[in-house]
Amino acid sequence: VVGVATAFANNYYVFTVLRFFAGALQQGIILTGFVMACELFPAENRTFAGMAIENFWATGMCLLALFAYLIRNWRYLQLLISLPGILTICFFWILPESVPWLCANNRTEEAEVIIQRAAKVNKIDLPERCLLGPEKESMLHSDQTDIGNHEKAMNGKQSILQKLGFGKKEKR
Repeated sequence: VVGVATAFANNYYVFTVLRFFAGALQQGIILTGFVMACELFPAENRTFAGMAIENFWATGMCLLALFAYLIRNWRYLQLLISLPGILTICFFWILPESVPWLCANNRTEEAEVIIQRAAKVNKIDLPERCLLGPEKESMLHSDQTDIGNHEKAMNGKQSILQKLGFGKKEKR
């Protein structure tokens, strides 16, 4: 939105203020997208995911140079690079919350709904409570909240998230 407004700036001061806000806001947008994309991969593959995202950014910078060569009016160029970003505003309502974040914040039931919806779209059959498993399910409805008891109840078994690589320490 700020990028589109920049194309209609009528003086240098307005242009400068709008570019400042575009740069400041973009850092939060880029960081959020980077984290969400990396969360899609197990811990041992996140480095590759991060590098892949940066390759898209580098490709975009190369295309920007080509667009700037072809479109000589800076206002049209600003609109060209800003208008596609407006489409991402609807992501706020479309994209679900991060499953690892939900689990880390004890919102497992919401994470379960998201996992089940994704499994349905991908035509995969999952057990009803795949994130918890039967051992954790009983603990959810009991007064046992002690981590030691929780680990004993699992008997060394891994949850779905652990099998996918979440919860492991990333190798450096």
